[in-house]
Parts: sequence; structure tokens; C-alpha cells
Amino acid sequence: METIVLDTNIILRFVVKDNKSQYDIAKRIFRDIEDGKNKAQISLLVLNETTWMLEKYYKHNRKDFVSKLRSLFSLKGIDFIEIKKTLAMEVLDILEETKFDLTDIYLSRITKKNNLLSFDKDFEKLYKLE
Repeated sequence: METIVLDTNIILRFVVKDNKSQYDIAKRIFRDIEDGKNKAQISLLVLNETTWMLEKYYKHNRKDFVSKLRSLFSLKGIDFIEIKKTLAMEVLDILEETKFDLTDIYLSRITKKNNLLSFDKDFEKLYKLE
């Protein structure tokens, strides 16, 4: 079984379905992962870029795309490279329910409040969510 690394555009084509031929390829990739033919890894950078593109470029509603991403990333054959899958899913949960930036959510989950230096006032609110 091969382990593949997915780029942002594979995930976007599957979610957005804006290019039929690329969507078909992406669909086949995820079907192979679901069927256990392949395993996939996703970088946190890809997760960040994907959420940014869906919200800012494609103007998709967070409630809609986060649930799609969560179900996609819940596949047994998908894991994250730099972080544990449970942390990635926690970040997606918070992203779906708030207006905070994915990077800020992630930083608030991996760093103690007193160790995080930022001019961003959102961190006070993010730490209250714990």
C-alpha cells in the first residue's frame, strides 16, 4: 500500500467540483483511500491553504465546507504530517463555530497563553474557549 501526500488542489477540486476531469481524478483518489488501496497524508499548511481558499477565494460558508473537510479527513487512511489528527479535527471544530483564523486557532492550541506573543486580540478570546 502506497502512502501519498495530498496537495491543496486535490482537496479543492474534490470539494468545489469546478473542474470535471480533475474532480473525477480527486474522487478516485479519495475512493482509493476509503477502500484501503492507499493511505494519504496532509500537511497542516495544506489544511490552512485549503480553508483560506474555500472561504476567501471561493466564498464558501464555513459551516458548509468545514463539515465536508471533517468527513473527508475522517477517512481511516488519512493522517496529518506535522500534527495529530485529533488536533487537526479540534481546529476544524473551532473554525466551524467561530470567525477565528485557522493559524490563530492552531497556535492557541499548541502554545500556553503566557508564551504566545502577538498583537492580535483574538488570542484572549481563543484561550477562553478551552
